[in-house]
Amino acid sequence: MAILGVVATGALVLLYSRQQTQIRIATTTQGMAKSLELTFEGLLDTTNIALQASTDEIGRQLASGKVDAGSITRFLERQNDRLPYLGSLRASNERGDLIYGRGVRNPTVSVADRDYFIRLRDDPNAGLYVGSVVTGHTDRILVWPIARRISKPDGSFGGVIVTTFHIAEINAMLAQITLDRGGSIELRGPDMAMITRITANDRSVVKLWDHRLSAPAQEAMQANPREGTYVSDSRFADHVTRIYSYRRSPKYRFIVFVGNSLDDAFTEWRRQAWIVGALVSAFVLVTLAFCALILRAWRRQEQTLGAIRSSELSLNEAQQIARLGSYVYDLQTRQWTRSETLERIFGIDRDYPRDMESWLDLVGTQSRAQVQAHVRRLVEQHRPFDFECRIRRPCDGTERWVHCTGRLRLDEHGNASAIVGTYQDITERKAAEETINQLAFFDQLTGLPNRTLLLDRMRQAMAATSRGNHFGAVLLIDLDRFKVLNDTYGHEVGDLLLSEVARRLTACLRAGDTVARSVAGDTAARLGGDEFVVLLPDLGDDRQAAGAHARTVSEKILAVLGQGYQLAQIEFVGTASIGVTLFQGQQAALEDLLKQADLAMYRAKADGRNGVLFFEATMEEAALRRASLEGDLRRGLDEGRFLVHYQAQVTAEGHVIGAEVLARWQHPQKGIVPPAEFIPIAEESGLILPLGAWVLDTACMQLARWSRQPEMAALTLAVNVSARQFHHADFVDQVVAALRKSGADPARLKLELTESLLVNDVEETIARMNVLRAAGVGFSLDDFGTGYSSLTYLKRLPLDQLKIDRSFVHDVLANPHDAAIAKIIVALGQSLGLDVIAEGVETPAQRQFLAECRCDVYQGYLFSHPLPPEAFERLARQGCDVLRTAPAIQGAAQPA
Repeated sequence: MAILGVVATGALVLLYSRQQTQIRIATTTQGMAKSLELTFEGLLDTTNIALQASTDEIGRQLASGKVDAGSITRFLERQNDRLPYLGSLRASNERGDLIYGRGVRNPTVSVADRDYFIRLRDDPNAGLYVGSVVTGHTDRILVWPIARRISKPDGSFGGVIVTTFHIAEINAMLAQITLDRGGSIELRGPDMAMITRITANDRSVVKLWDHRLSAPAQEAMQANPREGTYVSDSRFADHVTRIYSYRRSPKYRFIVFVGNSLDDAFTEWRRQAWIVGALVSAFVLVTLAFCALILRAWRRQEQTLGAIRSSELSLNEAQQIARLGSYVYDLQTRQWTRSETLERIFGIDRDYPRDMESWLDLVGTQSRAQVQAHVRRLVEQHRPFDFECRIRRPCDGTERWVHCTGRLRLDEHGNASAIVGTYQDITERKAAEETINQLAFFDQLTGLPNRTLLLDRMRQAMAATSRGNHFGAVLLIDLDRFKVLNDTYGHEVGDLLLSEVARRLTACLRAGDTVARSVAGDTAARLGGDEFVVLLPDLGDDRQAAGAHARTVSEKILAVLGQGYQLAQIEFVGTASIGVTLFQGQQAALEDLLKQADLAMYRAKADGRNGVLFFEATMEEAALRRASLEGDLRRGLDEGRFLVHYQAQVTAEGHVIGAEVLARWQHPQKGIVPPAEFIPIAEESGLILPLGAWVLDTACMQLARWSRQPEMAALTLAVNVSARQFHHADFVDQVVAALRKSGADPARLKLELTESLLVNDVEETIARMNVLRAAGVGFSLDDFGTGYSSLTYLKRLPLDQLKIDRSFVHDVLANPHDAAIAKIIVALGQSLGLDVIAEGVETPAQRQFLAECRCDVYQGYLFSHPLPPEAFERLARQGCDVLRTAPAIQGAAQPA
């Protein structure tokens, strides 16, 4: 019986020791897994803030229409300097080319094949993307990519902002943690792909292990995806059986695995089993064996305590990385048990008193009441708390932001005994949030509220005017000649002007008024960066008086902005145009108010600039009509509702030598729309580019058809080219392609240019003309005498013909000045060796006068209205009889 008692006692001791060993391992791995989860969540939180700030900065520049690659790169570099543990922050365009950030090379590196690029491109609602380990494009090392989507102002995909954690850096951080012999730490991504893995025997080698999970791990994670503990399969990975604890981050979905070797942990236990066997076989030595057992148990306890202390040290190191301090607050003694990290956060040491009042100094009465309410709710309702507050450190008086959590600990009777929780220093995160707020709501150049904040204040003002039954006003201010300054002296000088304008506007306003720089929107307010909005929220309850006050403020602004500017070494005098709209309550939408002010501003600019104009309903009606006509014009181009007519160009002898090509629009409801109505709209909207290209292609194809008819082969066609069309980057290639595609003779094509082409970049104009002249194309200077008329440049232009404007021809018999101008143009053309053509010839007397002046060629209703192709061909075949037969042909003509 004595032997059985010894055996039973030994067995119970071994069983208890085994259970305690397994509990100790599980507790250690669970605590370390939680600490590592918090650590990496903190790193990703900070990274997410940096990426969000970067995407906001890029989105702001995209919305402004003025993207400065250097500014974006410097912004990304500043974010990198704040977060030294990250790889370079880089941004791509929508094609995947890395174009912003430190180390971006030319030719650019493409990330279009990366998983994070594809997922963020296809998911407009994606947040922070935490990816799988990949090999870096540039340095070919293993990295863990973290990325966010960049969206354009219309919500479409604009690229990605991406940074990386180097796996070697993560391993170096993990290598600082003390592991038991046979211990292991794994970090896996959201898709279970391995990010890194270290063991006690292998802490520095960076490599990707097998991505599979063992069967016990899969079973445990199916039962509890968030956290758990299991025993691994010794045949998996490095053939070591371990107890693993895992935790999955609910925010970023990565998983941390921490394991300790069972074989190493149970070595001591197996020795105890051998001792029990020895006791059974040799009862004689029971006393000595019992003493040995006591001795070994004491040693085992010392080892256990040492392991616990080592685990606590590792846990404290991990908490220091995450700036996370833990505490236990005894509700009976009102004493605190604090971790070293918590003491470091509050700036106190171990010798500092344990009572809360001596070191927990909360800033603001609200913070104190908040903490008391949270503690009271926790004790009464057993509900955990989680809040942020500001503290004042007793050591130096500095203020810090902390994130506090707490939960209740119950004693064996179910009564509340203590509060346990954590404090985390979030001061840097708060500073980053403030930076993001500045980026989101304030213009970075001028410091003024941006459009987002302006709209919010307009909502408040509209609500206030509705309650108080008074009026407010919106002033939209556009700087005149800003584009000329910007293009002439560069964006840096333009930015100086914008900053000074913002300062002067702010000085003009009374307290409570708002001035904001327009940076986005569906109106013309986003054309460049020279538009400002002033909000006057309270102008009284009399509409007439409110309007008078708004006009007074506007005129004051005009006077202030009209004063001279000293911009670096440049003296500049500018003016502004202001559109004003009044509002009362919420009778109009916010965007409609800005549109009304914008319409009034553009009308003020059209009326001569440097003026103030109030919005009227007729402006909106005119704008709607113009928008409707522009839409019809766009559809007309898509549906092929345009055709060309030809107006004959005739020699003094009556020979038809060519024609001017004139576009006609067949509107489905309005019939033929005069060019005077749709050409200006086409110019402003940019539709003149596809329209002009179509006219050019049609003319070249017509020349090619005529070349196969002997009586028509010698005819030339003159095609009008607008300044916008001529200066387009592809214009020269477009002309050459039209000639090549149609097979037309370039010598039969003549491009009619207006003098407005000479206003901007004369050298480029001459260079383009010379390229086309070398291809065989001829040139006529249209409307000569009404525009620039610089002889300095005229003699350098490769022209073939001057065209006397119809305004001179019309009064050539009645106005001596017009007659003199016509004679001078003919004489000038002859002296320069150029042909001269007069347009708008309507009477025989006009033709006779021009013939006496020795004008070469005529064009006008006297000879022919603009004709469809078939009618013009009949006219051209009549040759010298054109003057006699022209009246009979006019019946087929269309109005000019």
